[in-house]
Amino acid sequence: MPCSSQPKSDGLISIPNAAATGETYHGLTDSARSYYLSGLLDGFFGSPLLAGNENLATALHECLLQFHTVQIVAIVDKYIADNPALWHHSMHMLALDALEPSCPEFVALQKKVFKTR
Repeated sequence: MPCSSQPKSDGLISIPNAAATGETYHGLTDSARSYYLSGLLDGFFGSPLLAGNENLATALHECLLQFHTVQIVAIVDKYIADNPALWHHSMHMLALDALEPSCPEFVALQKKVFKTR
């Protein structure tokens, strides 16, 4: 998913590295992972301030309303555990990748907005 604050001439935008990787996330305690994901998702929901697309944040929010925090943590934990080869990647992208199968409407809107995948 191409996204960031600096559009390039080819229409894609770069994404800065996250503060955490899958490896650092994997090493956190259960409660720390829960708090981390809560903060990460809050950031996603506030992202229209930076990305200018309120529809994406709304679609993700509406999808995730069906889950309790412990379910979201379990979804992301499973993805991280099942994909150790990706642990060096930025956690914000890994979390979105983990949640996409549970949020097909969000994924469809992403594809439309970013014209990818």
